[in-house]
Amino acid sequence: MENLTFSNVYDTSLDISWQKPLEINGDLMGYELEWYQMNSTQSDRSIMEIQPELTTFKINNLSATTWYTISVRAKTRKGFGLKRSASIESGYPPEMPSPPTNLEVISIEKRSAVIKFSTGYTGKTNILRYIVQIQMRSNNSQWENIEVNFPMKNFPD
Repeated sequence: MENLTFSNVYDTSLDISWQKPLEINGDLMGYELEWYQMNSTQSDRSIMEIQPELTTFKINNLSATTWYTISVRAKTRKGFGLKRSASIESGYPPEMPSPPTNLEVISIEKRSAVIKFSTGYTGKTNILRYIVQIQMRSNNSQWENIEVNFPMKNFPD
């Protein structure tokens, strides 16, 4: 096993990736993925069998702000290879994000408008979308919602 890397680390989940072993003792049959909270008992370990063509896995049901040891090892007909292990702390629980600031209308056309704003506090998580509300002059009582999904177009300052 080579190069264990973590990504998308959240309060209750994370992604782990690895590279296939440089030398394989026989046919690769798969991987064994093991994770447990540091300083926990042997019975608290989770073990997952991973197919040989996969080199990434999403671990769910973690406890927030908790240190874990995660190990991966290859399996062939002759048995298991050496474990590669790494420790990581799961993320913080998300909080309510703050609204964007510095809203500016850059241009208004007949059927479109370009706005610019600065993102606010993210709440310790990824912002997936913003909801922009508009109100037409012709109908002052109704607000219309427009969802803006990321990645948003970045305009130069």
